[in-house]
Amino acid sequence: KAQGKTVVAFVDEKIRKENQ
Repeated sequence: KAQGKTVVAFVDEKIRKENQ
């Protein structure tokens, strides 16, 4: 059950793309 970890990784990647 790594659903929470997946959400965190998804949000983290989205923030990184917006920072660029």
